Amino acid sequence: DVDGDHLQISVSTGDLIESTKISGLTVTALNDQSYSVILTDTSVSLNISITPSENAWGETAITLTVYDGQVDTQTKFALSIESINDPPGMSQINDISIDEDTSGSISISLTDVDANSLTVTVDIQTVDWLTNENIRISGAQQCSDNYCVNLADQSASIILNMQPQPDQSGSVSLTMTVS
Repeated sequence: DVDGDHLQISVSTGDLIESTKISGLTVTALNDQSYSVILTDTSVSLNISITPSENAWGETAITLTVYDGQVDTQTKFALSIESINDPPGMSQINDISIDEDTSGSISISLTDVDANSLTVTVDIQTVDWLTNENIRISGAQQCSDNYCVNLADQSASIILNMQPQPDQSGSVSLTMTVS
């Protein structure tokens, strides 16, 4: 400010913004809140860094106001946050061991903030005693060579059921892919 007055800078954001950083200060405004920073130098260059809330996307309005105690100047701009496709999540699957002539099952949690359905693929190391015909997934529908899972509130639980051939034993490696 040429008069040497303290400058008050106000920032108003929409509800998509987690935090805004002004010249090394981090201030937080959530859900259409406003906040102010008072600067005491007569000339200051400001860099404003805006951090969207996690998984936020869309458009929000940002209003910047500079006030010297007598007169204010205001600028407004729209900030567009592009949606990205976050990868789906899957719970940790631990190794299991089952007795001969019995079946085994593993409960698995799936999540995806971007999708209503997921495709689950199970790849089996080649062995004679456990094939795709011996594997079923409860909570999913067969779709082509894969399984399709519908998500409710961005999550689902499935159960991987394995029934090896009778009188067989050994180790096998399964790879589950979710997309």
